[in-house]
Amino acid sequence: MNVKILVRVSTFTCAAVLIAAQILASAQQLDPTQNGALFGYTCTDADSQTGQGHDMFRINLTNGVAVQRGTTGVGQELEGFLSADGFTSLNRSELFGVAEAPDGTGPGGASVLVNLTAAALSTSGTGSVVGNTGIEFGTEAGATYDWIGEQHAYSIASDDLTRVVAGQQYPATRLYEIDLTTGTATPLNTTPDLYLDGLAYGANGELYATDARHSDELWKYNFSAGLWEEVGPFNVPDGAGGIIDFNEDSGLANYRGLNGDETHLYMITEGDGANLGRLWTIDFATGQATFVAELRIGSTTGPEVPEDVEGFDIPYLPLEGQQPE
Repeated sequence: MNVKILVRVSTFTCAAVLIAAQILASAQQLDPTQNGALFGYTCTDADSQTGQGHDMFRINLTNGVAVQRGTTGVGQELEGFLSADGFTSLNRSELFGVAEAPDGTGPGGASVLVNLTAAALSTSGTGSVVGNTGIEFGTEAGATYDWIGEQHAYSIASDDLTRVVAGQQYPATRLYEIDLTTGTATPLNTTPDLYLDGLAYGANGELYATDARHSDELWKYNFSAGLWEEVGPFNVPDGAGGIIDFNEDSGLANYRGLNGDETHLYMITEGDGANLGRLWTIDFATGQATFVAELRIGSTTGPEVPEDVEGFDIPYLPLEGQQPE
């Protein structure tokens, strides 16, 4: 009888410890001052925006609820977001945005690299220009950071229009490496007949990209061959027996988990006309997309995050200067 009581107590104790650990992990994931917090960052891309730039938002990855932060500080459209680990301080990250090439729809100005860390932390914060990228290609952009290998920062520029400019056949996608100290972009590869605008680096060492406008697929880059390879379609049912045709631009980011060594791809779609901006998960092995939530401000029933949202990143480390809220 005593043995049975001891077994029951032991089982109860183990269960209680497990529940406590789960609660602790859940709380940590929703605390932006801790590693592996379940938050991503984006900004609006209003074509006519001037002055302080575009509004920044922090997105809760569990429900799509957005909190408005500061402003980008530039009129250019920052459509590529990346976070760099340990760029200034050990165990902290900094958030950057890469502007698309001037395409005649925005306020003009060169493609720039902008440090967005201050803008992501405070409603009074603004981004600061690092330097011109030199990118004169494409109507869209995406960016990411290789935190596994030699810590390269990458960006893509894409054009979805069917045309020939200066001998280049469009649509096409160009891959760059970005110097985070100067902003300078060095082209690595140009792929005709491909339109990619979301970019993320996985814990498996793969560089992933999304096209939610033409092919509705996940892609990955083969560095050895210098080629983009199809992973698979998003394949989201439309509720009427068909598959959703997204026809939207996208942003892609990787959630690295509590230990920083996992691959969980999240995609945002910009919000286009009747569609609100939306948050999705993407299976990195198949490309299958799963709806998470609409992007709304303050609550799951609040006003929509203004169109267009495309730049997207999920820092693993807390941002430089981040304080408890």
